[in-house]
Amino acid sequence: MPRITLGDRLQAIVDSPNLPASKLNFAKSLLAYYQRKRMLTTGRRHWVDNLEAMIEARATLEDSDKPDIVQEIDDLIARMPEEDASSWNMGFAQSLREQAMTGHACGFDNPLSEAQLSKLADISAEYTDDALAARNMWPTEYREKYIDDAGVLANYYATTAYYREYVHAIRSNADYVPPKRFFMKLYNNKYAQKVLKAHKADAKYAVGSGVKPRASAAYSVRNAIAKGAVVISHDLPIISAANGAKHYKVLPYGGIKPINVEERHIKRMK
Repeated sequence: MPRITLGDRLQAIVDSPNLPASKLNFAKSLLAYYQRKRMLTTGRRHWVDNLEAMIEARATLEDSDKPDIVQEIDDLIARMPEEDASSWNMGFAQSLREQAMTGHACGFDNPLSEAQLSKLADISAEYTDDALAARNMWPTEYREKYIDDAGVLANYYATTAYYREYVHAIRSNADYVPPKRFFMKLYNNKYAQKVLKAHKADAKYAVGSGVKPRASAAYSVRNAIAKGAVVISHDLPIISAANGAKHYKVLPYGGIKPINVEERHIKRMK
């Protein structure tokens, strides 16, 4: 039978599911030190025994003395769909589980705060049978009710520093369905609603209309269409969440190159 070295024991410690998460990086540093030096100092060597004792105690708790809150978290994790394996919800639940087990092992009656328990309850509500059934219907609901608006919002957010992942996914994959909780939070915020309102509003100036700049327009716009311009399109992607943000393409009179301008920056040519 091959001899078990300190390296073997440290690797087993690092790999153990019962190692407290707060000690994982420390255990990895011990292993890295041993792999470089092929030995441990007296102080470091003492920690090998300590970590193994922690793992053994934790394994005993897992087998015979798991507190109710940990069982509740385990039940929640078991209900989470596979696609949530790397989600924030999963990470939070696992973190609370670790804290609860560690606190219980140290003799704390209430290892989690009221705020943590409240957030845990909020997350649990997302994984009830009814919530999961509604979630399974979300792709159909999204495609029937929201997909066009999602494209409008992706075009708007592409001009900002926000939601880059969402923008890329929407624009590059026609089959992509964003998570409902994320999408509805984005969809219902006041900026998104202003963008959608501008997109769906009737154009104030029809194609072929003559327009001129308002005093509020940027100098570049005022200069480009100082003599007026003709509207050639009024369905460009919305790029701001302001009143009058409908986006036009206009051709300056006497010019050959169109410019883009928002409705709030032009008025009817008289």
